[in-house]
Amino acid sequence: MNERNFIKSVCRGLRNETFGPSDSSILNFKNTAVGETCFVLGNGPSLTNINNEILDCYPTFGTNGIFLKYTPSYYVTISVDFFKNHIGEIKKLKGSVKFIGDNLYDLHTGCSDEHILNCSWNVYGKIRGISTSRFNFPVPLRFSNRADRVVYLGGSVLFVCLQLAYWMGYSRVILLGVDHGFGFPRSEAVYGGRRLAASSEDTLHFDKAYSKPGYTPHCDMIATERSFELALKAFQKDGREIFNATEGTGLDVIPKAKLQELL
Repeated sequence: MNERNFIKSVCRGLRNETFGPSDSSILNFKNTAVGETCFVLGNGPSLTNINNEILDCYPTFGTNGIFLKYTPSYYVTISVDFFKNHIGEIKKLKGSVKFIGDNLYDLHTGCSDEHILNCSWNVYGKIRGISTSRFNFPVPLRFSNRADRVVYLGGSVLFVCLQLAYWMGYSRVILLGVDHGFGFPRSEAVYGGRRLAASSEDTLHFDKAYSKPGYTPHCDMIATERSFELALKAFQKDGREIFNATEGTGLDVIPKAKLQELL
């Protein structure tokens, strides 16, 4: 059954990306920032040390609970749980253009600054090869350069931000707050990810009150790294750049740089 779902997901995603209808509201963002620089903000603990005045230097993409620290230029969320628990704060968020996943369509606030993304959802599983061996379905599947038609999911919501940044034409992306540390060593990362144990205090985000007590986040380190690799390849193929300026980051697949050298 998983193999059938995977094939359906591949066909649906490629069909939408190649022939699918274009969302007019997202189409309007095409190449609106050609040659410009932007920040894509993770919500890791290191973001605590970044002065908000620095974030004002460039347009920003932020996700989920970023509003606890900063109001980004573009706000992105695809998480049902987060959206349900914070719909009031998201509705009140002013000054951000909002992009939300189509899985939240029935929940969205109906505000004029919200845009619904057509998402291609990842499928986990194995597919049988010619021999008896099997290989894992790739998650995420691929990088979309047609965000008006489809965005691919997998690993991190930041992958969606990078597809939107590409669609808008940004030539340089600077990652901040992408600590890529989840409380366990990289050697223990597994395909499909793992659900982390609940704790009384959130140590994975810039605000200890970011998550409610008892919350057990799902972390897929392998898919997250693949998502950044796909994004970097797409940007570099088009002569664009992505740098990781997160202090003490554990993400090695994106070229690292000092923040002050990029401002």
